[in-house]
Amino acid sequence: MKFFGQGRIVLSKDVDKDNNECPLKCKAMWTGLLNPETGEVVEAKIYLPEDPVRKVLIICPGYRGDFVLQEQGYADAFCKDGRAIICLRHNGLRVVGDDVTNYVHCPERQKRLGKYTGQRRFSVKESNREVLTAIEALPSIENLQVDIIGHSWGAQIALESLKALKASGSSVGKSVRNVILLGATVDGRPETYKAYRDYFASDAEQDFFREMDPNEIINDFIDNARDMSNFSSNDIPENVRRVVLINSLGDGEVNIKEEQLPFYSRIKDRANILILPTNPVTITLGGRESEEHDYFGSEVRGWIEKILAGEKIEKII
Repeated sequence: MKFFGQGRIVLSKDVDKDNNECPLKCKAMWTGLLNPETGEVVEAKIYLPEDPVRKVLIICPGYRGDFVLQEQGYADAFCKDGRAIICLRHNGLRVVGDDVTNYVHCPERQKRLGKYTGQRRFSVKESNREVLTAIEALPSIENLQVDIIGHSWGAQIALESLKALKASGSSVGKSVRNVILLGATVDGRPETYKAYRDYFASDAEQDFFREMDPNEIINDFIDNARDMSNFSSNDIPENVRRVVLINSLGDGEVNIKEEQLPFYSRIKDRANILILPTNPVTITLGGRESEEHDYFGSEVRGWIEKILAGEKIEKII
């Protein structure tokens, strides 16, 4: 499968959740995915099946992006039967230094191709188009099926990209079938974001992202919150079969009653919401203990497998 891309590193080994090198079970590469219409680029690790590609699963992590510590498990579970796995990184992310290994998670990329991912400074508004960029980088293959997983803020990026796809009438975008949102931040209450100002200021000071302006980030997050408060089924392309919200009752990062349920009520004719009592697996992820907001474990991947297979979801509200 040939993508519209810039640069490519063919990988000989993978990296597991503890940043230890391990053998690859399928072909893999690091590349910059290019939207040929706009010139926008988003970098990603891509896993390719042995079969000709007919399905693509795009995974968009949250802020800063340590959900990619799970990418090996997702590749092992889903990179088969003609499905490629695309694990995105956010533009402007610094790639060098021990403190970013949980976000870049690719030693070859850290040694080559520059200090930051992508070509632009970090911006929420630019990041909102990263899933769109990945979709537009795909070749037009007849009967191609594209599914999307967005975790935390990455879920909001996926939703913003859906709106842009509907507005653009993209031919490749018409291949999108399922959108799965894990612990989505779709809050319409701007005051909930203000507590993050110091967090973003610390990241800017540590140079986690290129030319990051914490005040700009806060303001853009608030704008996104307002946008999500108006998001409805009308913003979802007709070809998308299902939007599935998967939430854990133990996830302190989301408010199911005040955040998830109002959002779901606006898209429920196109969506399911699945509530997990807890996130059942606690492990070490990149040197830290996993949390409810990580959505780690075989139970979550099991539900995703059913969704991608088109099975009916019975555990909904």
